[in-house]
Amino acid sequence: MLPFVNYAIQGFIDGLKAQIEVIREAQMQITWRDFIYDNFRNKSGATSERRRKLILDISDKMTEPISFKEIRHVSPRIAELYANRTEKTITRDITELIDMNLLKREKGGYKANSEKILAFLPLRKISQ
Repeated sequence: MLPFVNYAIQGFIDGLKAQIEVIREAQMQITWRDFIYDNFRNKSGATSERRRKLILDISDKMTEPISFKEIRHVSPRIAELYANRTEKTITRDITELIDMNLLKREKGGYKANSEKILAFLPLRKISQ
């Protein structure tokens, strides 16, 4: 009976760890979105709104860098916003987002600088 109880407890623990990871990821996404909105709080106008939407949509692709050519097509709303814009506009927007420390250049393209907010999230216990 004891091996079965140990097995059931280990399954319960594994399930809790998986749920904690899901919650942590949700906290990360919410905190990052709030951080972006906070950075654009005092900025108004179509240009700032376009840049805010760009970093939000790039953030949805947090796992991999996005090349310059893919930026225009990162989402349907970004494609619409940049439909009548030149590459120079995209370059200016990317440069501004990098200057705001919201976007970073990585091998293969650009990625949201979401690591910046890790200090605002609850500490993570190192599991053994």
